[in-house]
Amino acid sequence: MTKLEIKINPADSTDAANIAHVYCTAWKFAYKGIFPQNFLDSINEEVWTARFKESINLNKSQFLVAKTQGVLTGIIDVYYSAENSNSREIRCIYVHPEYIRQGIGSALFNFIIQSSAASRISSLFLWSHPNNIHATNFYFKMGFSKVAGDRSIEIEGQNHKLVKFSREVKSKNHPFLIQ
Repeated sequence: MTKLEIKINPADSTDAANIAHVYCTAWKFAYKGIFPQNFLDSINEEVWTARFKESINLNKSQFLVAKTQGVLTGIIDVYYSAENSNSREIRCIYVHPEYIRQGIGSALFNFIIQSSAASRISSLFLWSHPNNIHATNFYFKMGFSKVAGDRSIEIEGQNHKLVKFSREVKSKNHPFLIQ
């Protein structure tokens, strides 16, 4: 397999439609069999394009896009934590299903780890559905561990508990970066 050249840059509002495409496609892929199919089918790229455009314009997070050969293939959105000023919450990380296992997710995580270390952020955390096994395994690979935490989402009247993952960020020479 040829190694892809991955470029990571801050998102801007002109990326919103491509971000929505990656987000919606990845959601439908990752949560097939976990959430009701009629819910997944109702995920609308136009609605998400508007949401992402607004989010990017508000500039309240570090929203990054990964591009390979000029095509937007992955996204990550990171907020400063309301729980702890030395921590950041990864609100979303998605890679288009056609580009999974090609280093894009790792590149996005490594970029966030490096920028967090440079900003003296001590930890990163995220929430995930426990039945999303591929994501869970990826988070473990990236040095995250399950930690105590309680959050849930409601989808079509069903309450889904989420699992919290966290990892430390090392600032000197970034010893936990995955190459």
